[in-house]
Amino acid sequence: WAWGQGRVLLAGSSPGLQTPPAAVWKPVVLAGGLGGSVTHQCFYSPTAANRHGRKFWCKVATDGRCYTVVSSSSPPPAEYRGRVALGDAPHDGTFRVTMTGLRSSDSGTYRCGIGSTNQGLYVSLNLTVSAGTRNPVPPAGNTGLEILGKGTGGMPEQTGFWRSKGNNRWSFRV
Repeated sequence: WAWGQGRVLLAGSSPGLQTPPAAVWKPVVLAGGLGGSVTHQCFYSPTAANRHGRKFWCKVATDGRCYTVVSSSSPPPAEYRGRVALGDAPHDGTFRVTMTGLRSSDSGTYRCGIGSTNQGLYVSLNLTVSAGTRNPVPPAGNTGLEILGKGTGGMPEQTGFWRSKGNNRWSFRV
């Protein structure tokens, strides 16, 4: 990834917005209830390479590898079949991942990105699946964006989210 080449991956921002790679933000936190669902929308610069590139959603394992949950080029593994969907809207420069039937084991770090491998442009986020609550809210200190050298920050598309311009903090309910 090289700044200024238009290969910018954003989530939750307008597609034309570009953020300098030197910026540092906290990771995005998604929260969902057991049996519930979450949706995360990624925006990307609608260049030909990005429009036709492989979109992916992967989960980071304890060994540091990111294992594909779903991609635009292959079906999900058996563990996620029927519970995850990826929809690409290349004319808008967006793709959306929805996970349903959430399980405790779905909690963890995920990447939403573009590339022939899961090491391309990506946004990292943390998913927490909680029992006993329908609309869990992430702790105030854990919300925000993460901007990586390989991509830029993210925010899920959900109802009820807001951004305080003064401190660049996001809050949302799923």
